[in-house]
Amino acid sequence: MERSFFITNNQYDNNGNKIRNKFVNNLGSEVTLYFSEPLHLGNSNKGYEMYVKRASIVYCTPNISSALKNNKLTYTFKDELTSQIITRTYTFDDGLYSLQNIVFKLSLFTSQIDNGNDESLIFFTADESTSRIYITFSKPNVYVDASATNSILLSLGFSITQGTYHDGIIGNFSNIANFDISDNMAQLNSIINYIVTSNISTGNYTDSDVSSVIEMIPIGKTQSFSLTEFDSNNPTKSDVNARSLDRLVLSLKDNNGSLVDMNTMGGVRKPELWSIELTITEKK
Repeated sequence: MERSFFITNNQYDNNGNKIRNKFVNNLGSEVTLYFSEPLHLGNSNKGYEMYVKRASIVYCTPNISSALKNNKLTYTFKDELTSQIITRTYTFDDGLYSLQNIVFKLSLFTSQIDNGNDESLIFFTADESTSRIYITFSKPNVYVDASATNSILLSLGFSITQGTYHDGIIGNFSNIANFDISDNMAQLNSIINYIVTSNISTGNYTDSDVSSVIEMIPIGKTQSFSLTEFDSNNPTKSDVNARSLDRLVLSLKDNNGSLVDMNTMGGVRKPELWSIELTITEKK
């Protein structure tokens, strides 16, 4: 015996009508299928198990935001005309960014001409192959602060103790070098695995649920708004103790076990579509 369920968070059929036996939560990450009659699996003495055969999920969770406390860049430089020490902070809008997006925005901000200072005080370069960021300083007396509140540098792989300076001295900051590279790989995404869980209800919609983690789908550390295709040759299999199903719940959760928000940023809350093929089969 083998039964496959193609489950998606799309609530409408091909004619635009809402599917009556499906409920999707407002985050777009949990789908409940109600069966009009109990779905009988059989009476095998071996028992049954379920697994995710394949999945297609768009990653759309913001990786830079005030909530994540990683949405600012603070740098300090000495004004060439007045010799005053000036501190500037750039704040990112909440959103989903790639390394190249971040580098572009930071470079625009740090290249502004201000009070007679030459443009391009700092250059940011992303190495996509290693997921590391290079910072190059074109002027002395420029300092980028990784310890500043909500610093994006931590998500870009820099550490608070790493220190990033240029030749010269700013206040009590001693000089080190005219360029630096992040200690670690950038890890922009707050979610590195989609945790797929399932609840099976039996016995005429009672609360006798069997809940289990049935798969962990890996997400790239720096992956931005893109499609993750999962197709496992060796899937994780979970026991199914029930012999009949009244409803089936499938959920996408983050690393902390919280339901993922599949809605894109801004505008009308319309979740990105995902689909999972779930198989229930007799144990061998």
